[in-house]
Amino acid sequence: MGIIDSPKFSLMANLAISAEPGAAEVVHCKCSVRSGKDNFPETIRKGLAEHYGEKCVSLAGIFLLKEGEAKLHVMPDFPGCPFGSLEEVCCKFISSVLFKTSCRSCLRCLQIDKWLHFFTMKAPLVCASVFHSYDPGHKLRMEHTHCYSDHGDAGHYHYDTTPDTVVYEGWFTAAEKIYRIDEV
Repeated sequence: MGIIDSPKFSLMANLAISAEPGAAEVVHCKCSVRSGKDNFPETIRKGLAEHYGEKCVSLAGIFLLKEGEAKLHVMPDFPGCPFGSLEEVCCKFISSVLFKTSCRSCLRCLQIDKWLHFFTMKAPLVCASVFHSYDPGHKLRMEHTHCYSDHGDAGHYHYDTTPDTVVYEGWFTAAEKIYRIDEV
């Protein structure tokens, strides 16, 4: 494993930083059996969006995938050629993974699809997540989650693959401020 010696973000960073030491108010969620198509943090995010409308409410926290399996991706070193935009990075990825459709409009999309490595990973997983109910024009990534485990699995979380047996437990706190850094 190498040491990162640059202060720059390669694509993005969703960070949750506590201003004060000590306890914070948290939302504690427990659920099992996914009945819809949305993943766990996306379901919470959409509930916030429905309730708060065009007011941006951002939550950050930790959730456990206690039982079941999830689809995650691992990103190897960056390709030799630079990306022109975040859309270039995401067009194939988002259309195929989130919307279950295929985008064949650019060769770069096909290269990115081969570049990311997707895996099904088993519980228990510890997942750090940041999500926003509304984007007030900052080009926010509306939900972003990374997971790790004691058994060697880790990566960017997409969704559970065992909706009938999945069990989640999460703790989230509300953000007081949002900073958008290195906007593409």
